[in-house]
Amino acid sequence: MVASTSIEVTYKSIEGWHVFEADQMPGFYIAHRDPKRAYEAVCPAIEKLIELDTGMVVRVAPEVPLSEFIDNARAALTRAAASQKFNLFKEAA
Repeated sequence: MVASTSIEVTYKSIEGWHVFEADQMPGFYIAHRDPKRAYEAVCPAIEKLIELDTGMVVRVAPEVPLSEFIDNARAALTRAAASQKFNLFKEAA
């Protein structure tokens, strides 16, 4: 059995930097000038932070692929900041 939950990650573009943050994980901050590299760094960072904070090994996957996220983010950025959920999965003992 697999247990799962999700973490909402917000995205902003600031002066050419693509920034990802998560209110549920204080201190979580990823920024890169290349949106693909920033987006791809989110999952490994969440996995490592969960492991360091709790000792649990989880697998993290975004709800949508990068191309769909970018399309959604462009539309959302006309309003404010975009957000994306990243799902965490843990094999049950």
